[in-house]
Amino acid sequence: ALANVAKYAHATAVLVAVRRADGKVQLAVSDDGIGGADPARGSGLRGLVDRVEALGGVLEVKSPPGQGTTVIIRLPILVPRGGPYRGRGRGYRPRRPR
Repeated sequence: ALANVAKYAHATAVLVAVRRADGKVQLAVSDDGIGGADPARGSGLRGLVDRVEALGGVLEVKSPPGQGTTVIIRLPILVPRGGPYRGRGRGYRPRRPR
């Protein structure tokens, strides 16, 4: 969503907000650009829709012409089998790539 703001929106400001509610994480990216974004017309937003849906989420675009764009992504919070922590009580440590 931020890449689209930088490439197309002609925005002077962008706001990114993240919150957790009802077992989901919600990410909202809003700009004050030219609006008119449509996932059906471009591959950038369409690709973002595909990636969000592959994770079990939904993407919503509000983009009236001349009024900026807001992209809202809602994703389920998934906890790995065995819980969110690995190791010996030292907190979360990501696995190293193989």
